[in-house]
Amino acid sequence: MPKRIGYLKEQVLTHENCTRAVLVGTANLRKTESIKQIRANPEEYGEKILERLSQGWIPEPVREKTINEGTGHKVRQLQIPTTSDHLCHVAIMLPLIPYLERRFDFYSCGSIKGRGQRRVNETLKAWMKKPVKYAGEADIHHAYAETKPEVIMAALRRMIKDESYLAWHEQILEQMDGHLAIGFMPSHWYFNLIMTDIDMKIRQECRGIKLVRYMDNYVFAANRKRTIHKAIRTLIDETERIGLSVNDNWQVYRTSARPIEILSYRYFPGYTLLRKKTMYSITKGVKRAGKKLSAHTARSAMSQIGLLRHCNSYNYRKKHVYPVVSIKASKEIISKADRSQ
Repeated sequence: MPKRIGYLKEQVLTHENCTRAVLVGTANLRKTESIKQIRANPEEYGEKILERLSQGWIPEPVREKTINEGTGHKVRQLQIPTTSDHLCHVAIMLPLIPYLERRFDFYSCGSIKGRGQRRVNETLKAWMKKPVKYAGEADIHHAYAETKPEVIMAALRRMIKDESYLAWHEQILEQMDGHLAIGFMPSHWYFNLIMTDIDMKIRQECRGIKLVRYMDNYVFAANRKRTIHKAIRTLIDETERIGLSVNDNWQVYRTSARPIEILSYRYFPGYTLLRKKTMYSITKGVKRAGKKLSAHTARSAMSQIGLLRHCNSYNYRKKHVYPVVSIKASKEIISKADRSQ
């Protein structure tokens, strides 16, 4: 068993760490006047975060919000902490993140820098270049909502021996109200931590298995069907052990009969296409930008068009993108808007 980590609280309570937390924590927030002011004075606000953590941090009530996410319009219930609490979360997590990244499986993807949709895409393309015979798909049922705080704390204690630092994590989990909250920066790190042991268990018990996980979605591949069935059984047993469950719609199939589908793409032997929902969404966004090209519609269209670079989409672009919206004009409008801000 690896040596447990200590002296993390001392790393959190430094001016350099808290100043960095201000810059990292506000990087992806909407640039309101208050956020602009915080980013303009990172050392001043870093000092406030340091003082708050040093004098006994007490989290504030969270704000709840409901959104419809993605092309499938899934209803998500967000719990959003105050900006000050969010920056405290970031300051607490920053010293731990390098240890977590070293521990995670290479093919554990989602919400981690350098391990996003692109790594999943490249991995599955490589699998299908000289196609594996069988693939399997499975996903965790209500992963965030059903993850128990005691499971997370047990996993953290296996890594960390600093009890005063662990007390902060107990406060964060208590603030989430008994489950992982969408909208909290530490949530995806906690979930990936508890799933890492399961990833390792599957690899140890199922020789010849290939797997990639995007948060709670698993894709398996192997040249023997029984290998994938064994991997899914292991996944079911291990998730039940920590109080989670696998959805009943898991499946195993021949890759010659149907493609692997995950995120925005369908993976066939030797080529990759967009999923239909994603294609319709891109077409709609491009048409909106073609009718009225503004900074907002241009950003939306360009972010969606970016998905086309990672699949075989020449005919689609030629018919549905290039005649409708100018890529050059969109980039110029975005650049101009960025300079004005």
